[in-house]
Amino acid sequence: MLDLAASYRQAGDEASAQAALQIGSNLDPDLPQRGRRLGLRAEGPQDLQWQSATLPIAREGGRQVALLTEGRHRITVRDPLTGAQANTWFEVLAR
Repeated sequence: MLDLAASYRQAGDEASAQAALQIGSNLDPDLPQRGRRLGLRAEGPQDLQWQSATLPIAREGGRQVALLTEGRHRITVRDPLTGAQANTWFEVLAR
């Protein structure tokens, strides 16, 4: 989603970039671990920093994941070299 938003932003379409960042996710009992892991990725250096006040962020096998719980969450990615950051929110629903 962040890649899509970056493409819209590069084209000067901020409204579409923000819409692309409004992510919905379901906790699904049929998925491994009920779909509780959301892989995090964004364009930038390998050492991007992810944070959320409502979700734990973990490193698994060289990548970072958000450990999902039901509710509305805001997540931020920050480039430690430039200080640039991007924010988004998403809602996780129990299925």
